[in-house]
Amino acid sequence: MGAASADGDRCGGDYPAGSFVWFPVGGTMTHGATEDGDCTFLFITNKPFDIQYVDH
Repeated sequence: MGAASADGDRCGGDYPAGSFVWFPVGGTMTHGATEDGDCTFLFITNKPFDIQYVDH
């Protein structure tokens, strides 16, 4: 997953725009905007995937 614009909050830490962040297959991941602004993400995958929302 890459943060295409603005900073984002992702599991494992906060990374600046333009960062590449790798997640293992089948893991529970968190990512999204911070209180300081929006974030646009680019998902790149080699197979079909879906998004399931979980409670933390």
